[in-house]
Amino acid sequence: MQPVTDRGTIVGDAMHESEISPYSRTRVSLLNFGFYFAFGFAVPYFTLYLSRILVFEDGRTANHLVGIVLLVFNGLVLLSTPLAGYVSDRFRIGSRVLTMCAAGVAVGAAILALPGFFGALSFANTVTITFIGTAIAGFCLHPIAPLIDSQTLHHLHQTRGQAGEYGQIRLLGSVGFIISTVLIAVILSRTGQIAWTFTLFAAGFVGVAAVSGSGARMRAEPVRIPWRHLKENVRFRRFLAFAFFESLGVNSAFLFTGYFLDEIGAGFVIMGLTFAASVAPEIPVMFNGGVLIRRIGAPRMIQLGIAVQALKLALFVVFAATPSTWIFAAVSLLHGVGFALLYTGGVSFVDDASHPAMRATYQNLYRMLWVSAVAAGGPISGAIIELWNTTALMATYSIMLVLAGVYFTLFVAAPAAAPKRGD
Repeated sequence: MQPVTDRGTIVGDAMHESEISPYSRTRVSLLNFGFYFAFGFAVPYFTLYLSRILVFEDGRTANHLVGIVLLVFNGLVLLSTPLAGYVSDRFRIGSRVLTMCAAGVAVGAAILALPGFFGALSFANTVTITFIGTAIAGFCLHPIAPLIDSQTLHHLHQTRGQAGEYGQIRLLGSVGFIISTVLIAVILSRTGQIAWTFTLFAAGFVGVAAVSGSGARMRAEPVRIPWRHLKENVRFRRFLAFAFFESLGVNSAFLFTGYFLDEIGAGFVIMGLTFAASVAPEIPVMFNGGVLIRRIGAPRMIQLGIAVQALKLALFVVFAATPSTWIFAAVSLLHGVGFALLYTGGVSFVDDASHPAMRATYQNLYRMLWVSAVAAGGPISGAIIELWNTTALMATYSIMLVLAGVYFTLFVAAPAAAPKRGD
């Protein structure tokens, strides 16, 4: 029997998922591939791009502005992701929300590319254009990944009865990311024009909007949302606290990897190989994600992922002075292993914790904490670089990940009673 709310409304899996036609595997596969294909063109080079355009008249990089731009770009997650999750679950129009977000990212990214192509702009104009593009792209970007995840999970629950095969679809995103990072590295090494990163980023999201728009529903269908489930879910709230510090260490370090490699003298080819190597191991790990979840469980996957990420950053510090910069491509293989374990385990953990009528809301809350940590990491990272250098930055985040892993083990990993599935 399905659970019933205090007003007699059935809110179980069967009714919730019968209200929406299942998304086809082809469509969710294209969305996963397209999002990360576009992502790979620009995001790994974001801080490096900012360091090249936000330059004072005397030639110094405005490092404090790089941090502020990241704060704005990622801080907007606090507005856009809960709003997108609520609207998607409340009105069952996730595809329409996703389409509008992808189109918005394309517009914002195109604006961000302008200072790179028009180097004669004054510093004040460059800053103005950068913040306008950042605000538009940042507001629209962050809901996209959790919306794609929620649609992928919905497809699997509808067609398979469970979401164990999530990694086999998500790995297509890793394939797309590898292709675009290698492609943009070749383009940058040939042209030296780093503004191509955001130009192709914009073009990629035009494609995502086209795919998403093909599945948009024509009519909104408002339904009630069981907020009590979220209110009583203590374990999930503890997990959100962990997600913040996990992301602060993993994603902030990754965003400044280009900055780090540039500081130690690596060229664009080494950067491209490093970013590609950092994603390649995601494919086998995600492909076998269902097996790993069944055998060791999502919490253990998260613990292993944290340990591997901390080790990668520690090795960055150890080899920072080496003239053989190719070694960072080899070390970055650990990033793919750790990130795949964290991401697949995290999405599975949140899916298990969520109410079936609130998948988009839960995934977007997870994303909100995940990205708000990157927002905080912008000024934090900028300050650390100003005081010391990017090597000290990697050491700081390695220590932080170790501490986050201890917190997860003590306060989150242990199973807890599931909250009621009422309103």
